Amino acid sequence: MSTCDTLKQQITELTNEIKSLQEDLKDVAGAQKWAILRQIKGLQGKLTNVENEFNNKCKPPPEPAEPVTLHNLTLAVKSITSIDDSTEASADEPYILVVAADLTGLLPAVEVTLYGPWADVEKGETHGTLAIPIGFPESLLDLLAAFNVLRRPFWGLNNKTPAPIANVSDVAFFVCVMEHDDGSPSLLRQLVKGASTLAAINGKTAGLTKPDITKKIKEAITDVIGTPTGIPNYDDVVGVQQLILTANDLNPPPSGIRVLPALDFGGGKEGMFRILIELVFAS
Repeated sequence: MSTCDTLKQQITELTNEIKSLQEDLKDVAGAQKWAILRQIKGLQGKLTNVENEFNNKCKPPPEPAEPVTLHNLTLAVKSITSIDDSTEASADEPYILVVAADLTGLLPAVEVTLYGPWADVEKGETHGTLAIPIGFPESLLDLLAAFNVLRRPFWGLNNKTPAPIANVSDVAFFVCVMEHDDGSPSLLRQLVKGASTLAAINGKTAGLTKPDITKKIKEAITDVIGTPTGIPNYDDVVGVQQLILTANDLNPPPSGIRVLPALDFGGGKEGMFRILIELVFAS
């Protein structure tokens, strides 16, 4: 008989003996009862020792966890829809700033991607971004962007290369919708990037957790997003929202493309807009 079989037999015998003594307790009292209780306690101690020995020597090791598959992916603004007009006399000219932060490094990395402005957007209209054709020369992208709002990825952070996301808490994304008047979207982009980067780095060096760093980034965006960048008619803030991914979002569907749930902005005098974000798996 093997050691493990012997230990199993001892566990069975001790368990049965304890049960038998527990039955005997029903018919005794006084000193005899206390004597049986002491026996039971001693046997329970022996049983615990034998069970521990069995677990250490005989239980198979746990199966190795399945390796986590990381997928290279991009995230980009797919479209903007006007749900309701602003109160301005002229047609709306919305634009979008997306703040993306990678919180995994020694210091966080932050990028801000500008989409738009789209001109002459009327209620009920949907305006998409143009997917960059595969193999299109990078040297000609600026020329293409002069006539179209390009679907440049805001993730990966270099606005072109797909990158993995190991955990949804490793990244922070914020979508800001603006109404363009006389301001400078490119200047506002620089201001938002500077404030977001500073907030992320300060949070990291202060030892904050990733969720708390994310909060600091949002506070910085909120503080700077309304900064006037042109006169006399400032650009108006329609809204700022965090784009929150789920673990399931990181699992590729059969098509390799996932459109995330719509984000709605506004509803007041600046109008109301619906934003769609597209997630594309490259591998």
